[in-house]
Amino acid sequence: MIAQTYDEKQMSALLSLDGGALREPLLNDLQRCQTLLDQTLPLDARDSAMVMRNALHELRGIALTVGATTLARHCAKAEAFCDTGHLAEVLEQRAAIHIACEDLRARLKAFTDVAA
Repeated sequence: MIAQTYDEKQMSALLSLDGGALREPLLNDLQRCQTLLDQTLPLDARDSAMVMRNALHELRGIALTVGATTLARHCAKAEAFCDTGHLAEVLEQRAAIHIACEDLRARLKAFTDVAA
């Protein structure tokens, strides 16, 4: 199991803004990025690698915004591998990213349930 690291203050402050109105858009963006990552497999074309890199970049932005530091680190590594053409390493990072995304999704949903 991969230990997840979160900036709890940052996440709580963000999710408490405007009565929690950001939770659903964050969950939707997270799902959209995960779907893009899944759709780019196999990474046999330059186009799919670029789509994956863009999805990773957006996912890293979401992670940094909510304070999901572990997810942000994995995305940054995978982005760098995309930039250098090391696609096998991107696929290795993808498993950790998927786990971190699911953990973040669960946290966001749990926060929604507590705040509602």
